[in-house]
Amino acid sequence: MDFLKNLNPVIQALFATGFTWAMTASGASLVFLGREPSKRLLDALLGFAAGVMIAAGYWSLLAPAIEISEGKGIPTWVPATVGFLFGGIFLRGVDRLPVSLLLLSPRPWLWPSELGYKISQRVWLYLCPFGVKACRGA
Repeated sequence: MDFLKNLNPVIQALFATGFTWAMTASGASLVFLGREPSKRLLDALLGFAAGVMIAAGYWSLLAPAIEISEGKGIPTWVPATVGFLFGGIFLRGVDRLPVSLLLLSPRPWLWPSELGYKISQRVWLYLCPFGVKACRGA
C-alpha cells in the first residue's frame, strides 16, 4: 500500500473510484445469483440502510451543530433539535406535493397515490441525509 502514497493525487482518486465501482458492481451482481428476496429481507435491508443514513446524518450534521453551539449562550441541544424538526417538517411537506413537482408527470393534476406511486416514509428517511449533504455542498 505504500506505493499509493507516492502516486499523483489524480491517480489515487482514479484507483479509489475504480475500487468503489468494483465493490458496488460485485455487490449488485449478487441479484443474478439468487431468487426473489422476501419482503421481510427487503424490509430488514431498508431498515439497515436507514439506520446507516441516520448515523451519517448524526455524525456529519447534528454532532457538529452541537459542537459549534457550545459557548454561544444557548443550550447545545437547541440548534440540533431545531434543525432535526425542520428537516422532518420539510420531508412531510415534500411527501404531500403533487407528483408533477417531484417526477415531472405528464398529468400534473394527479397525486402520487392516483398514479400508483407510493414513496414510503422509510425511503424518505433513507434519502434525507443525501439531500441535506447535497444542500450543504459537502
